[in-house]
Amino acid sequence: MTTPATPSVLDALAQLVSTRFGLEMSSAQRQSFDARVATSCRASELPALLARACRNEPRATRMLAELASTTYTDFFRERVAFDVLQSEIIPTMRRVGAVRWWSAAASSGEEA
Repeated sequence: MTTPATPSVLDALAQLVSTRFGLEMSSAQRQSFDARVATSCRASELPALLARACRNEPRATRMLAELASTTYTDFFRERVAFDVLQSEIIPTMRRVGAVRWWSAAASSGEEA
């Protein structure tokens, strides 16, 4: 049986995510983050992860970023954005002329 992570360590990790990466998590996102942390690390390892991430150690910082990141990848996952693109943005672009754009929405790249 594993010991669950203490809320204070999880709170500190979530606060570090907010400060370091500018990510504000909703309660659902926070639950997902906590669950990812719980499945990725033993509770006894979390204080050390927090300390290393606070010192900006690259491996710990990367691990924290991965724990906080969306891993669900589907280009059309946010349908409303594509509805606005089709109804408002593309018609405006056609009137303006040639426009170059780039989408950073690909979580793992297969959509590109």
